[in-house]
Amino acid sequence: MNVQYLLLLSALAYGAGGVVAIAGLRAEPLRKGPWQHLATALALTFHTAAIGFHCSQSSTHFFSSTAENLWLISWTVGVGFFALMAGLGMRAIGAQILPSLEAMLFIA
Repeated sequence: MNVQYLLLLSALAYGAGGVVAIAGLRAEPLRKGPWQHLATALALTFHTAAIGFHCSQSSTHFFSSTAENLWLISWTVGVGFFALMAGLGMRAIGAQILPSLEAMLFIA
C-alpha cells in the first residue's frame, strides 16, 4: 500500500467532512446527521494507516521532513477535533478545521 495514496484518501475524506460541515451551517439534516462523524472517522483511519505504513517502511521512526511533520500535526488536530465533536457536539467548528486539515495534507 502506498503512503501517498492513503494520504490522498484521507485528504478527500477530510474535504468531504468539510463540505458537510459547511453545508450543515444552513441545512438542518446535515447538521444533525452522522455524515460529519463518518467522514472524519474515515479520514482519521486512512491518516493513521498512512502514518503507520510510513513508519514500517522507513529506516527510522523519526519524522524529520516538513511534509512528515505536517502529517503529524494534521493528524493531532484531527484527533482533537474528533474528540471535541464526539464528546461535546462541536460540529460547526468543522467548517474551519476540516478544510484546513485537507489543505495541510495537500501541501505536504
